[in-house]
Amino acid sequence: MHVNSAGVDWAFNYPVPEQGIEISLGDLFSRIPDLSKDFVRISANPKYAGVTQITFDYQNGFKAKVNRASFANFEKAYRKLGYEIKSENESSIFTCDAKTFEENSPTLINSYIEKLFNAIPRLFIVEPFNGGFFYSQLCMTYMVSYFLVMLARYYPTHWLSLIRGDKGDAMWPTLNRAQQLVEQSYPELVVEMVLHLLAQSEVEMSEGGA
Repeated sequence: MHVNSAGVDWAFNYPVPEQGIEISLGDLFSRIPDLSKDFVRISANPKYAGVTQITFDYQNGFKAKVNRASFANFEKAYRKLGYEIKSENESSIFTCDAKTFEENSPTLINSYIEKLFNAIPRLFIVEPFNGGFFYSQLCMTYMVSYFLVMLARYYPTHWLSLIRGDKGDAMWPTLNRAQQLVEQSYPELVVEMVLHLLAQSEVEMSEGGA
């Protein structure tokens, strides 16, 4: 992920979720900031908050400053996971120790369309999915692409109706934006992951040689 940088600053793994979990398209859309301008027209329940500061080390644990108004909608979910939350003016200070962070890492997501200075992806914290499950941004973007493919392939009549502006087309601007999101960000996410893994392998090889 990106933390105030055009390059990848940070990476960590989420535990593999259980099989059989059901996730709706709305569950995904409400957690993707890049869809906010269109999704807000059909839902007033965004499940993400902008991060202005974020730090982590094993001695002091995790700390982040987030937008208070947005975070208030789902702060209870993180309190249940062991996070402490304090208010500070228009922000919420969001903290936990290193153990809690490793066991229940927050869902963090970048905006790849709406970038700061057209180069730096903005960082957001996202509400966990029902059951306290977490998914990486790469996984969430893949799931969005899967939904879109299934809709276009198996429900072509509905897909064409949305494009033509027929009844029920209020969802079309969000779907169209989601398609742009997948086309633009998914390749970038894959490349970033590959480059990170390659860099990690080089470090391990150099340490092994030493």
